[in-house]
Amino acid sequence: ITGKMSSIFMDLQMKKDKGLKKLKTMKGHFLLCGYRQGFDKILDSVLKSNPDITPDLIVLVNDAPEQIAQLRSDPRYKEINYISGDFTDEATLRRAEIESAERALVICDHSKDYSDLEIDSRTVLAVLTMEGINPGLYIAAELLDAKFEKHLQMAHCDEIILTTDYEHSLLATASSGMGYSNVIRTLIGDDAETGIIIEDIPASFVGKTYLEYKRSLTQRGVLIGLLLNTGNFHQRRKDALREAQKNPDVKKIVDNLKKVKTLKSNEPILTPPADFVIQKNTKAIFVRGPVQK
Repeated sequence: ITGKMSSIFMDLQMKKDKGLKKLKTMKGHFLLCGYRQGFDKILDSVLKSNPDITPDLIVLVNDAPEQIAQLRSDPRYKEINYISGDFTDEATLRRAEIESAERALVICDHSKDYSDLEIDSRTVLAVLTMEGINPGLYIAAELLDAKFEKHLQMAHCDEIILTTDYEHSLLATASSGMGYSNVIRTLIGDDAETGIIIEDIPASFVGKTYLEYKRSLTQRGVLIGLLLNTGNFHQRRKDALREAQKNPDVKKIVDNLKKVKTLKSNEPILTPPADFVIQKNTKAIFVRGPVQK
């Protein structure tokens, strides 16, 4: 009996280590889908940039079990959860408890010998599948080719990362000989407390001007602009409907919803005019340096 019980427990542990077992009930966790070279650096950056995310709240979803097993042998990543399988597949995502997840990041997947076209197509399919299961999920996705950007926008992907375009722009700025690349590296560093910082704006400033908000600031850092239409698309749609329903005019409800559909998610406006009126779902953009000793 003891041997049989030990065998059962060992089998369960092996399935868990290989990512074949459904996760226990989780809520508010972070999905990281896909795999490529330098994955450990991506994981490190995610943890450094998100102090609120602990390793046990991260779920890796990909088809690279051997590489992930090696990664999880590092004590820093021991508590990270893993689901083995195709992240475009609904059953795989449900094993990762996507229904109760809060955020997801889909990176370009090189776990197999996919072409660039296949990689971007799988990213779009994954986002569509995720949105279908959990419309309230905040999704950021990476693309190789900008021609797929429109597809992700139609799928209401909250953030779209065009890695190749960023690389080309960085090389172009470096060619000017003005040191732009060093400035950009400092601004987008993996320190959550310095560089470009995005922070909430108190609800009391909704409907007030940018200048009024700027004058109220006493914290360290320089306000450089606003980030409009933040948060999950479907949540913004609900907010717009709720706001419109305060007025029983059906036409206004329809017009409001049409505006939401055409909004650009997470749209930055740098140094807006002083009389720019702050709307709901707006955050502040700061540049902040290290504390001077």
